[in-house]
Amino acid sequence: MKISRIFVVFTLSLGLAAGCGDRNKPDEPKEETRVERVVMLYAVNHNNLSKDFIANRDQIASIVENVATDADRVLIYNYIDASTPAAMFELLAKPGGGYELKEVKQYGVAYTQDKAPHSVSFARMKEVIGDMIARYPDAERTLYFWGHGLGPINPSKYTTAPVNNAPVEEALEGAELYSFGGEYYPDPVRPTINAMEYMDIDSLAMAIPDGKLKTIWFDCCYMGNVEVAYQLRHKCRWMVGYPTEIMGEGLPYNLVLPDVAAAKQNLPAAARSLYDYYNNQNTPVTVGVYDMEQIEQVASMARNVMAESTVKPTTSGLQNYSRMSLRYYDFGQLVQEYIRLNNAENTARRDAMLAEWSKVMKQFVVYSATSSRDFNGMPIDPAKFSGVSCYYYQNAATQRDAYYRRLDFCKSVYGN
Repeated sequence: MKISRIFVVFTLSLGLAAGCGDRNKPDEPKEETRVERVVMLYAVNHNNLSKDFIANRDQIASIVENVATDADRVLIYNYIDASTPAAMFELLAKPGGGYELKEVKQYGVAYTQDKAPHSVSFARMKEVIGDMIARYPDAERTLYFWGHGLGPINPSKYTTAPVNNAPVEEALEGAELYSFGGEYYPDPVRPTINAMEYMDIDSLAMAIPDGKLKTIWFDCCYMGNVEVAYQLRHKCRWMVGYPTEIMGEGLPYNLVLPDVAAAKQNLPAAARSLYDYYNNQNTPVTVGVYDMEQIEQVASMARNVMAESTVKPTTSGLQNYSRMSLRYYDFGQLVQEYIRLNNAENTARRDAMLAEWSKVMKQFVVYSATSSRDFNGMPIDPAKFSGVSCYYYQNAATQRDAYYRRLDFCKSVYGN
C-alpha cells in the first residue's frame, strides 16, 4: 500500500514511445559501447495510483543525461489496461537535450492460461526480468519494484480465522496470500468494479533467477521486512525497503538515481536522499538498506534465541509500523525482548547476547533512518528502530500462521 499524494507511476502510453519493437522478442541493442549498469523499474501501475506518472516522468527527464549514458541504461516495464499491451521501454537521452522512450518489446494483452493480470503474474514477471538480463547480459542490474506493498501478508486475504485442525494444505486451499502489486482486474462478481490483485512473495522470489541482480529496491509500503528479505536472499547482493508506509510520491528519483546508477553504487547515500526529502517536509518516512550476505547470520542467531526461549514477549512496548489490522513490529527490538526476558537472572549472559545481536544487526542493516513519528502520528524511538520489521509469529492455528510456516524465514528461525 502507498498513501496517494503525488505517486510515482510509470505509465508510458501517452504517445511517448519513440519506436516500436518486435511483439515477440525485445530489440537487440545496437550500441558498441559496453553497458556496465542497468536500472529497471518494474511498475505495477494499472491501479488507483496511475494518474501520478507525470511527476516522476519529469523527475527522470531532468536527470536523463546522468542516468542514461553510454555505460548506463534505464529500462521501464509497465502495463496500462486491457486495451493497451504491456511493454518494456528504454529511456534514452537525445543528443540535443531531452529524452525519448524507445519501446523495445510488447507483451501480450492477457495471460489467459492462469487468468492473472499482467504484472503480478509469475509468468509475466519472469519473462520481463529475463528480457532485461538477456538485453544486457554483462551489466550490473538494479531492479525497482514499484506499486502497492503489504509486506509478506495481505490481511484481507489471510485472516486470523482458525484452520479447524485440518491439514495445512487443505486448510489453505483457495486462501491466497499476496504481498506485492495491487493491479486492477474486473471483479468476478461485480464486473464493473475493479478488484486488486497481488503477487505472493514466494512467486515473486521464484520469478527472479538467483544471483543475477545486484540490488532490489522496493518502492512500496511495508516491504522493509525480514521475511521478505530472507525470501529474496539468493536473488540480490543488496536490498532496500521501507518498514512503514511511504507517501504516494514514493522515491524522488531525480535525487536517488544518480547514486544508484553511479559507477560505485552508493545505496546509503541514495536512501539518505529519500529520508531527507520527506523528513524536511515533516512527513513520515522509514528506510533500511540490507546487506544480503549477512542475513544468514541474522537468521542463525535469531534461531538460537528462539530455540532456547521459554517466555514470549508481549506486543506491549514493541514498535508497530503498520496501520493495517495485521501488525508488523520492529524485528531487532523483538529479538532483544526475547533475549532480555529469557536471561533475566543471568545479566552477564544477557548483556553479552544483546551486544552480539546489536553487532549482527548492524552488519545486516548497513543504513537505516526513521522520522520521529509514524503515519498514525505515534512516536518512533530511533534507539529502538532497527530498520527492518517482522511479523510476530505465534504458531497459532490460524490461516496467517499456517501460511507463515511456508515461508523460508519461518522454516529457518522457528522450524516446522
